[in-house]
Amino acid sequence: MSIDLYIKSIDGIEEEHSFESLEDAYDTINNYLGNMWDHGNSYAVNAYGDVTVTMHGATWDEYKRYKLGRMVE
Repeated sequence: MSIDLYIKSIDGIEEEHSFESLEDAYDTINNYLGNMWDHGNSYAVNAYGDVTVTMHGATWDEYKRYKLGRMVE
């Protein structure tokens, strides 16, 4: 499984990361989104609305199931 993340913020951050699993991607996603975020089909936005993370290779529902308890909708 390959997980590709595309991170963009209103203050100019534009990054791409690839991981082999949701477990490997967890720290990066949590770093940018924190514990409170909302998601669509392929993207999530942090609680302040200033960071967007787009994920390919897994769904946000799969990600939430992976770390149930750390993520809040």
